[in-house]
Amino acid sequence: MNVFYRRLFLYVVPAILIFLGYDKLGLVKFENEETNTLVKLSLFCSGFFVINLIVPILNEKDKKRISDLTDSLEKASGNIRKIVSGELGALFKEKGNPIVNITDLQLNIRIYVPEKRNLYDRIFNCKSLYFQYVNYDSLHVKDIGDDLRFQVLPKEKAQGLIGKVYDCKSIKYDFQLNENIEKKGYNLTESQKDITGYSKFAIVTPIFKKRTDKIIAIVTLDSEIEVIQPAGQKWRDVIITHCKIIHKNHTLLNSK
Repeated sequence: MNVFYRRLFLYVVPAILIFLGYDKLGLVKFENEETNTLVKLSLFCSGFFVINLIVPILNEKDKKRISDLTDSLEKASGNIRKIVSGELGALFKEKGNPIVNITDLQLNIRIYVPEKRNLYDRIFNCKSLYFQYVNYDSLHVKDIGDDLRFQVLPKEKAQGLIGKVYDCKSIKYDFQLNENIEKKGYNLTESQKDITGYSKFAIVTPIFKKRTDKIIAIVTLDSEIEVIQPAGQKWRDVIITHCKIIHKNHTLLNSK
């Protein structure tokens, strides 16, 4: 918000100065005509200087800062993916997984956010809601494009684990996803099945708006590596902790 007010100030103030420099309404008026002309010229030059020199320089600095922040956060997100994959791989192996040589789960972490709706949809389709995939290269090892989305409302049309998570507001998972995709009433389209059907397992967790039960994002973890569902709470704690960090990075990346 500070950036918004700064930019507003930097555009409004020079515009006012230039307007006063061109003043034909008598807002700037001194008894001495020479003083009057000098003040108007000074106001106009000040406004012109700020809007044509200071503003572009600050805009370029903002662009560089945003670019640096984006690179840093993308790199941090990629490191988080490797950490989560390693931690979960160790936990899954400890719980009797027959695959004893898990060094990397080849985990894909994907963020879904409420789809932006136009005015028509807000008025006439207000009871319908989709969550749209946001693609970050650093968070996955398998690219699925940018078009995947899942319906979460109305409840009877909810799709996939994302729809179930939105409804129950808690973690959902399927450790035999590729086998159950047709059996568990996931209500997927053929296109969604083609994209998600490769996954051996998927774990999906909601992200809530602070101090509310409103879901502002849904994070999924999936892999083509086959694992056995582990007992206990520890793996859930790992997922919740890191998903919060991932969402914080996502929020920063989209606060430009």
